[in-house]
Amino acid sequence: MNLSELMLTVEELCNVTVSLEEVGTALHDCRSLHLAQDQYLHHSEACRAVKFSPEIEVCWKNKTRSVAIARYGKSFCGRCPNGIWDLAVPVFFLGELVAVVYLGGGRTEPDEAKRRELRKYGKFIARFIVIELHRYAKQSAPHRKRRDEAFYIANSRRFIEEKYCEGVSLAELADTLNINSNYLGKLLQRNLGQSFRELLCERRMKQAEVLVRLHNTLNFTQIAHLCGFSDSNYFSTVFKQSFGLSPKNYRARHRNR
Repeated sequence: MNLSELMLTVEELCNVTVSLEEVGTALHDCRSLHLAQDQYLHHSEACRAVKFSPEIEVCWKNKTRSVAIARYGKSFCGRCPNGIWDLAVPVFFLGELVAVVYLGGGRTEPDEAKRRELRKYGKFIARFIVIELHRYAKQSAPHRKRRDEAFYIANSRRFIEEKYCEGVSLAELADTLNINSNYLGKLLQRNLGQSFRELLCERRMKQAEVLVRLHNTLNFTQIAHLCGFSDSNYFSTVFKQSFGLSPKNYRARHRNR
């Protein structure tokens, strides 16, 4: 069993959603700890509703705050500013916070028995991650090389793929990879011919094009928020620069086809 399968199993057993926030790069190279994209996000029905609204920015800020609290080393629970309850379980490896596991995702606060159950499974998931990291470290030690530019390129791409729908920055990516942000920016430009901002925008527009073309029930403000834009007018401007048409006209053209 890998981490993704374990989290899905816990969701089914406990009737909650389980997601994970990576902190740093400790989990990046261990294949058994890789997840599906939505498992890095709060994905309950209540959370999805928030992601369709301007409150998504509040959600991002609260996630950052919860990671800061997790560094103190203890599990904690409560409601976010949007009224959604979660239990947060920190994961430490070699004395460093490497991830936070979230279990919950509903608007109803569970009773004490349910909380104990979620703590038990949250600690189990955290222990699984630590065991897999120890296994990977032992197996890869004889072959480990100094991190090269390919490592930073691959993990920059992965960071953008996982977090393009959030309000992320080059500084946050550099902090995750433990590297100077100016150096990382030049490294991306030299190897990929694009800045971090351009790579992020390109990924967001890739998703926006699909949502505008195929999901007619979503309005353009909702699509903007799902693609990481807090300002729908700015989203429309960037979309037109990318595709030559406003979101409205682009949708109309494909609907007529």
